[in-house]
Amino acid sequence: MKLSPSALPLLLLINTATAAPAAIFGFLNVTSLTLKEETGYDQLMIRYQFDTSMNDPTSDPVSIWHTGGPGGSSMYGLYGELGYFQISSSGLLANDDYSFNKVSNMLYLESPAGSFLTPTAEGMSSGFSYCMIDGKRQDVCNWNDMSQAAA
Repeated sequence: MKLSPSALPLLLLINTATAAPAAIFGFLNVTSLTLKEETGYDQLMIRYQFDTSMNDPTSDPVSIWHTGGPGGSSMYGLYGELGYFQISSSGLLANDDYSFNKVSNMLYLESPAGSFLTPTAEGMSSGFSYCMIDGKRQDVCNWNDMSQAAA
């Protein structure tokens, strides 16, 4: 799915997380959300988002989503493919009748370090990727299939 340029600020707002988990539903203009959401960073500074099942969170399975890559953002999967709402081509939010968390708790993980909004070192500012800084590829982003699997 190709996202409209007007959807980018909303996507960034949704994905701005603090080190502590935080509920982020207060500003969303979508209807009938019956789930809880948590977002933050783990101890390795890998960004995550956890959405409970809208069915039965205590008995439904937990599914973990990694977008292919390395370096592909799982947030594109969440907001563009299988999440509880989608960002339409006009940049507005719309409920998704076929979201994965209708039947499963969902954990979306950014990986490896340097993907989307996952910082790679203390002091680096937020951005889509830390792999290129001042036009120079960073060592932390030298990932291939073997190093990704080892991580």
